[in-house]
This record gives sequence, structure tokens and C-alpha cells, in this order.
Amino acid sequence: MIPTAPEASETRFQTDPRLRRIHMLQLGTKLICLAAATYILLRLIRGRPLYPIPVVTFTVFIVLGALVCRMRVAWGTSVVFLDSEVALLRGQSTIFRIQRRSIQKVQCKKDSITFKYHAGDFSRSKVIGREGFPDGVWQRFSDYATQYVGVGEA
Repeated sequence: MIPTAPEASETRFQTDPRLRRIHMLQLGTKLICLAAATYILLRLIRGRPLYPIPVVTFTVFIVLGALVCRMRVAWGTSVVFLDSEVALLRGQSTIFRIQRRSIQKVQCKKDSITFKYHAGDFSRSKVIGREGFPDGVWQRFSDYATQYVGVGEA
């Protein structure tokens, strides 16, 4: 964990833990329903019985669903925009930093924000999922992230 030094300008966007759990449950339910519907459709097309469900298939549905849900929230619990960098925090500890000058662009989508940045000789991306952000906070966050990169280029 990297300690965060206070800077003159700091803007923080934080997730709501209760809302985060609700969003993750919704995402997990969507993924399992989609996988089950695909399984049923493929079994019907191939003329095979729906029952019994192979243990491997059931396990893959659950494990992949859990992995996708976990990856969506692995970035942390809050985002702090400082004058020189973007810090991703889990609790009070900084788990990842992106230098402002290395950010190439920000892609804002309905359910995620992607920071594209340079890390050494390579171009990398960091995806922040919408899970846990209330609607108003998410809108302000996406607007601020877009503005933050634009101001940094000037």
C-alpha cells in the first residue's frame, strides 16, 4: 500500500458499500441467467435433454460469474483526482496511481470508465466499474474525469 501525500487540490468520488453489494448481486444474477439461457438454447438446438446438468457446466457458470463480478470491483472503493495523479483507493490505502501526464484519454460508458495511459513503453488501461456509485455521483465522476484529462493537456 502506498501512502498518499496531501496536495492542494483533491476531488474524491467514493462508492456506497450497500449499493455496491446490490449492484454486484444484480450483475451476478444477469450473468447466471444469461449463461443458463444460452445453455438451454444450445441443448434444445442440439436435441439433447435439459437434465441432468453436467457438474462441469454448472461449476463454470458459477466460477466465471464470480470472477467477472470480482474483476468489476477490483479497482478499489474510491477515486481521488489530485493535481498530479489519479489515485485508486481501497478503504484509506492507495492501491494504484496513474500519473496525470501519462493519461492519454478517458472513455466514459454507461457502466464503466476506462483510463488509457502510458506506462513505460506500453499503453495500458484501467477500467472502473459503475458498481457502487449512486446515479448522481457517477454522472459527476464521468464529467469530472473527462474534464480532468482535457485540462491536463492544456
